[in-house]
Amino acid sequence: YSRPGPMVACDLSVGVARTHPPSAVKAVLAAAFADIDGLAPAQSPQVMVWEYADSYIKYGIRYWFHDYGLKLKLHDAVLTRVWYAFNEQR
Repeated sequence: YSRPGPMVACDLSVGVARTHPPSAVKAVLAAAFADIDGLAPAQSPQVMVWEYADSYIKYGIRYWFHDYGLKLKLHDAVLTRVWYAFNEQR
């Protein structure tokens, strides 16, 4: 962080019930990132299946931003948006 580049990457993971198809989950997760202020607009988030557990699939998400000082605020915004995106699919 002492020599920042043009973008900072952040990773997080989300567990989703195994009953939901990965392609549908990936689409919902990717759409959840639309229009979040502070994210790098030129770099789309990467969403991938990360791990299979007994009752859920863990998805890894990598997203980018320019201002490291916004890391916690963006982390909160992303996870909040993910919650709403999943609840809209019920």
